[in-house]
Amino acid sequence: MKNESKPGLPSPILTSVDPVIFTVFDGALHLLLVRRNIEPFKDCWALPGGLVDTALDQDLHGAAVRKLKEKTNVSAHYLEQVETVGSISRDPRGWSLTVVYFALVTVPGDPLQAEWGASDVRWEKVEKDGAATPLAFDHDQRVACALDRLRAKVSYTTLAARLLTEPFTFLDLQTIHEIILGRKVEKNP
Repeated sequence: MKNESKPGLPSPILTSVDPVIFTVFDGALHLLLVRRNIEPFKDCWALPGGLVDTALDQDLHGAAVRKLKEKTNVSAHYLEQVETVGSISRDPRGWSLTVVYFALVTVPGDPLQAEWGASDVRWEKVEKDGAATPLAFDHDQRVACALDRLRAKVSYTTLAARLLTEPFTFLDLQTIHEIILGRKVEKNP
C-alpha cells in the first residue's frame, strides 16, 4: 500500500478591502492614493485599503468605510462593490482575497490626512486607463476594473450627479460625464 502523507493544515487567507475613490476637480477625474509606510511595498503608492479586522468590522462594506477613513480622513457615503479577486500571487505575504469597491466624492472637502499604514495621501489625475503612477500589489488592475465600471454606469444612470453640488445645470452634468468618459457626449437634436 502506498504511503500517502496527510495534507497540512491550510494557511489562512488574507482578506482585504480596497476602495477606489474618484472625484472630479480642475477639469479632470482624480483617484485617491496612499503611500504605504509598511511592508510589503513600503514607500509605494496604493489604494487606501487594508486587511479586514474581524474584531472591528461587522461586514465588508464597513471594513471598506473604516479603512478609507483610517488611512485618508475621507468619508464616502456611497460605496459600490466592483469585484472580488484572489490568488497566491497578488500579495507576497501569502494567498489573499480582496473585495474592491468604488466610490465617488464631491469636490474634496475633507482635508487629506495620512494615518496608520500610510505616510502620505494624495489625489492623482486619472490617465486613460488608471493611475499614472505604478501601484503596489495588483492595484493597477483593480483601478482599471473600477474605472471601467464607473464609465459604464455613468452611461446609463444618474451616478455622475453625485459629483456635483446643487444647484447644477445641464451643462455641469454634461461636463462631468465628458470628464469621466474621456470623450465628448453627443446631444440629441
